[in-house]
Parts: sequence; C-alpha cells; structure tokens
Amino acid sequence: MACRNVALSAIVLLLFTMSLPAVYGQAATDAVFSIDGQPRAVVVRGEAGGRAPAQQLVNYLNRITGSNLSLNDDASEADALTILVGREAAADRRGLDFDALHPYGYFIRLIDADTLVIAGRNATADGYAVFDFLRRFCGYRWLMPGELGEVIPQTNVIPLPANIDIVEAPSLTSYTNAGLYGGNGAYLRSWRTTLLASHSMNLIYPPEKYAQEHPEYYPMVDGERFIPTPDMHGTWQPCVSNPDLPGIAVEFAGEWFATNPEALGLRAGVNDGGGDCHCPSCTAWAEEFGNQYVPFYNELGRQMTDAHPDKLVCFIAYGGAAKLPHDIRLEPNLYVEVCHGLRDDFSLMREWQQAGAQHIGLYDYIYGSGYVVPRHFPHVMGNAWKHAHERYGLTGAWTESFIRVWLYDGPRQWVLNNLAWDMDADVDALQEDYFSHCYAEATAPMRDFFDRIEAVYARKSDPLYPMADRGRLSQFAEYTRDDLSYLRSKLSEAEDVAQDPAAVGRLQLFRRIFGLSELYLRSYLAGHDLEQTTAADRDDAERILRLADEGLRSARGIERYSMTDAEEKAIFTNTTLDEYRGEPTLRPAIMVEREADRVFSLISDSIVRADGADAARSFWSSLAEEGRYRILLPLLRTQLHLLDHPEGGPNLFQSPSFEPADGGGTELLTDADLERFDWSRLDRRLPGWSTWHFQQSVTRFYLDPTEARTGDYSLSVRENQIAGCFQTGVPVTPGARYRLSFWVKQQPPDLGGSMSVRWMRDGSWADQGENAAPRIQVLYPTGQRSEWREVVVTFTAPEGVTTCLPLFSAPRQGPDEATWFDDVSMVLICPAEEE
Repeated sequence: MACRNVALSAIVLLLFTMSLPAVYGQAATDAVFSIDGQPRAVVVRGEAGGRAPAQQLVNYLNRITGSNLSLNDDASEADALTILVGREAAADRRGLDFDALHPYGYFIRLIDADTLVIAGRNATADGYAVFDFLRRFCGYRWLMPGELGEVIPQTNVIPLPANIDIVEAPSLTSYTNAGLYGGNGAYLRSWRTTLLASHSMNLIYPPEKYAQEHPEYYPMVDGERFIPTPDMHGTWQPCVSNPDLPGIAVEFAGEWFATNPEALGLRAGVNDGGGDCHCPSCTAWAEEFGNQYVPFYNELGRQMTDAHPDKLVCFIAYGGAAKLPHDIRLEPNLYVEVCHGLRDDFSLMREWQQAGAQHIGLYDYIYGSGYVVPRHFPHVMGNAWKHAHERYGLTGAWTESFIRVWLYDGPRQWVLNNLAWDMDADVDALQEDYFSHCYAEATAPMRDFFDRIEAVYARKSDPLYPMADRGRLSQFAEYTRDDLSYLRSKLSEAEDVAQDPAAVGRLQLFRRIFGLSELYLRSYLAGHDLEQTTAADRDDAERILRLADEGLRSARGIERYSMTDAEEKAIFTNTTLDEYRGEPTLRPAIMVEREADRVFSLISDSIVRADGADAARSFWSSLAEEGRYRILLPLLRTQLHLLDHPEGGPNLFQSPSFEPADGGGTELLTDADLERFDWSRLDRRLPGWSTWHFQQSVTRFYLDPTEARTGDYSLSVRENQIAGCFQTGVPVTPGARYRLSFWVKQQPPDLGGSMSVRWMRDGSWADQGENAAPRIQVLYPTGQRSEWREVVVTFTAPEGVTTCLPLFSAPRQGPDEATWFDDVSMVLICPAEEE
C-alpha cells in the first residue's frame, strides 16, 4: 500500500508575475517555487541513473513557468532551493534509507529548508517520483500520447508547502502493462516487474546449451524427443520430471538475480504455445496430481530455499501449468500468477489458494486490440482487484493492454494503474481527476458517456473475464439502440459546452473514432434484430428490408470510413485505420447477410404457401427492379434463384458424410502444399480432407466408427491440448453466394468452440495483409444434452479469392471429451452476377 506523510499548506497554483529581488540572482522568467509564501530560485541536480529523470523535471518546469533552467547549473546562487533527483545525487543525505524501499519505491522529501529530494531506489523509480511531484505540486497531467495528451499549466510561481515528507510504495508488489503503446510508463507507474512469472523455460534450458548432450531435457511427444531449435522461444516445454532440471534452474537464478537486482523472485514460467512433455514420468505426474508442473516447481522451491531464501519462484498458471493441482500442496515460496484469475467469481484464485499458494498474482487481458468499441470498466475491475487484494492477498499483476485508441482506453488505464499503486484509492475520485483535466467544461457529459459504457460492459455474463469476446461480434451484444441514442446525445452535449481549446480538440477526435464504432453497432443491431425474427410474411417485409438495408449500409460505411492523416495519427497508437477496422472476424455484414437470407426465405415460404411460387417470384423481382434497396440486390437475387433451385446447387464438399471409399475424388492440395502449411492428410479414402494442430501439442483426430449422424462414420476430435481442426478446400467464384451447413455433437454438451471459414488466392492466404478477405466465424450451439445440432451460414465469396477453406475446429478438450462432425454441405445459392 502507498505510504504517505505529507504536511501541506494550501496547495493552489498561484498565478502571479513578479520580479524577484536581485539576491536570488535570476530573471523573472526563471523557474521559481514559493515555499510558505517565500519565492525561491531553483537548482536541479541529477547524476548517473537520475540524470534523465532530472532533465525531464527541468524540461517540464521550464514549460510550466516559462523559465530557462539548466540541469546541474553551477552558476546558480548558493541560497537557491536545490532539487536532488535520483539516488546518486541524494546518496549522502541524512534519513534516506533507499535499501529499505520497495524496489520501485521513492522519496519526495524536503530534508531541510534548502534541499528537496525526489529520488527512488532505481532509475525507473526516479522517473515515477518526478512525475508524481509534477502531478501533486505542479498540476501536470498525462492523458494520452500526442500534442493533446498533456495538461501543462502556465504559471510564474509554483507554491510548495513548508513540509513535504512523502514515502511511496505500491500496493501491488509487481505490476506490468504489456502493450502500453504510446503510454507514459513513468507517469502511469507501469513496468515495475519484480515478480516475472511468464514464459522463461527457453531461457533456463536453452537447446543450444543442453540439447546435444541432454536430449532427455526436452519434451517427448508421441514417443519421440523433440529438440527445439535455438530460435524457437515457444511451442515446447522441458521434461519437467527430469531430476536435473531444478538444479539447473537454481544455477540460472544466481545469474538472474545478479543482473536483475529489482527481482524478488526467479522467473520460471512455462513457454508460450503448449508443447508439454508426454514421457511416462511427466504423464504419471499429470495423472497423479492433475498438473505435471507443480511437482517440479515444488522441488525448485525447496532448492531455492537453501540457495536464495529471500526469493520466490514465480510461474504462470498457463497452458499445461494452468490445471488445478490435487493431492499436492504448493511450497510456501511459490508465486502463482493465475491467468483469468478473476473470472467465475474468483474461482481459480480461490482454488490455487486452497492448493497452498501463499503468493498469488493475476495475469489478465484487458485489451485494447481486437475491439472496435470503447470498453470502460474501472468500477467492475477496480472493485474486483480490491477484493482479490484483500481476500486472496493479490501480490502482483501482469495485464495485457495492447492499447490502440487512448481516447477509449485512457480513462480505464488511468484508474487501474493508480489502483495498482494504491489499492485504497477511490475510483470515482480518480475518474473525476481524469475527466476534469481531459474534457474541462464537458466533464459531466463525458463522465455520463463513460458511465453508460461501463453499465453496458457490466451486463456481460462474466464481466471479470474481459477477453471473452475479443475479436468476436459478441463484443457488441450488450448494446441496445437506447444505449446508442444516449451515447450520441451525451457526446453532442459535451461538444456544445466545451470551451477549452484542448478539450475541444479531444472531443473532435473522439467524435471521429466513435463515428466508426457507431457504424459497427448499427450494423450489428440490425443483424441482431433480424436474428430475433423467427416468423415473417409479406406484411413484415418492409421492416425486414429496412433492417437488412441498415445493416449492410452501416457495414459498407465501415469499409469507406475515412479520416485525415492528422486525425488518424492522433487517434491511433501502434496501428492504422485500415488495420483497426481490418479485424477479419469483426465484420457484421456477414451476420446481416446470414440472417437476412434466413428471414427472406421465411417471407418466400409464406408467399408460396399463400399464393404460389409465381407470386413469390413477382414479389422479389419487383423489389429488385424497384431500386430502393440496391445494396440488397444480391440477396434479392438469391431468393429468385432459390425459388427455382430450392436446395441450391450440388454439394461442393467431397466425402460430405465421411464414408471412406476407394478411388474417386480430387486432392485440391498437393503433398508439398500440405507440408508448407504444416497440415497432414487425413485419409486417402477421404480425398481433400486434412488436419492441423498446434505444434508439439497433442490433438487426437479420428475417422470415427463409434458415432455418426448418418451412415457409419463421422469425424471426431478427442484430446485437444491447444488447437486443432479438420479442413478442406472448395473452389469458389468471387461474388457468388453459398450456403454452408454441418452437424456437430459434443461431449460434454457445453464444450462450445467454433468453425471458421478462411480464404486462399492461388495457393496463398487471401485473408491476411492488405485487402484481406473477411473470415467467417460461427459458434457451435450448446445445450443440456449431447446431441447432433445443425449449424447453417450463408455468405458471398469475396473479391479476389479462389478457394474457400472451412476449418472444423475443436476447443481445448481432455482425453475423455469429444467433438464430432458429420453431414457437411456447401451449395451455390446464387451465381455471381454477370458483368
């Protein structure tokens, strides 16, 4: 927890201009403080690691006061107030025990009438201290990158109290924002990683050092040792049951602590990307304890107790190490960073604590990237952090932020970073601080705007699982048309009352980015209304047509949305407008097309039943010729085609029911193609079908005679550690429209997961890079019983593609779980319109 002891007289920025007496030896334009009402000239000193933070302090004091200070200016008068920045500059001053501080703690202290110390235990902490001083006493605020991102008051004199004694230490011992693109880490006090728990096995057991003499240190997969190449940082794990490995890690620890003096623990997390060892010993540990890594970490913890008794062993509960252990207690010096640790009412934190974890951290994903609407959850997440800190002793957090739009993410980041430093801070006070400095006269309506965004977020089934809908259309699911209307009104109200030039500039940028988000929401809401329509006839047609038109026009608006170069540069961080809206799975037009096709067919069926097929043809022909709904013309033509070809064209899948047969069929991809994509041919009796799974992980694929919807066989995925799928290729014509359907069954029935459609162009991916074709993703239905369920999607083949690749994927599954597929179909429902 942050520790403070501050005796302050009134801290108000006094805006006055005066010529200082000659005794101070500085012009009126020089930076001065007033201490207890008495003006003082200033000298700023910084040495070694503190030099850069000291220079930042000088720069900002000059910008605030219009002065011309120089760092380490020996020409200044002797009785000036000397500011010592950094441990080296203040090393010989009394009462400053830097070694007693947290590794990133700091002092802001008037140690006597002439000396102010702003210094931390290391150079990073010096930067924290400088920006904390600027925030507390100078009115400075950092809100976002760019020219509009800073609040720099203009004053001749900065008042200070007669007594300043601040000692700062964070509530969370370790805290990191991964992907804090463009962020001022010193102001936000980020990247203070004292407990690094993530991917480290490749560093401890580098193959270039050990593989030649000790291949047994590396994973066994399907009976063979896999030796990673030196540049392979992930997708493999060591054979943790090998008794040599803990001792090697202890030896590595000595090197780690020598080069990372701020470290309070040894980094020992599993590599990214799976690749667990499946040797008999590791498998036995996994079966006996539920987690093959915990026995390894326990032995490492015991050996570390002797070698480094004051340090922890840090690992991330991720991948194979995420499984909750049983019949084994964790050693007391293990730090467990729990992925998604807040979700399901803190169940994972609670269960790791019950397994003996005495030091618990959080690894969470609060993106950022993969989202095209604002996400604001300071109360939801902040209160959860407070609870985890109090109830589960939350010690540290690594949060993947990956910010792309600071106007959206900045308010949330402001609150969470401040809470990570001081868990007792008030969320509402923090928000008021941010919005009042960012939007000035428009504070109230912008607070209302973001409060509504948080209210929308809080409707999610589990708002403490923040990445559940990343890259999915379901990120729009909680919005209503009333929300959209309210948000528009608040933004207009803010624009009407704002007068501060910087606030006006920020609001203009906000209007530009929210205009794009609004198009996504309008398109999705139209598609959602269509999705809720279960019956329709001729009388409903006008409403249905308007929804489809709104949905596709809004989607077209996304594609055509533009900004000036200056706006794009000011709004986006580490991305561009094209990249931001280019997420292939965030294309609401696909949902609108699918649901419009379905509901249009309901209308067709109703007309045919009442008046016959000719009446239905006349109905759709009139709409097509009328021209009011030009954007819907392909869908109108689809209904006309289906009236003549109710089932569509022939099934374009080979072996659609997976009944093996000798001879016949065409292999769309050669063996060389399969090798290039790291795919494996499924079975020569099922031409065109292949499999893929994540490297060095286990996925069990079957041509399964034990379960079938029709015939004797289905395809099934059983154990699936990371990711795996069946796939095939189907030649398509750009602009033609298709209906894809399949049947899926799962055990247990609520496994979930999705199939997706990718695209190729002449043997290369067409859904990557510039002008990427939009991928299609369809969720599997879940229920209470394990039974066959049909999934149907319609789509238009994008321009420039030659091949459609449906990927029938399975979610992560244990050895006793399964996903089956059968009776797949893809038919032409409308030819491409002739030029």
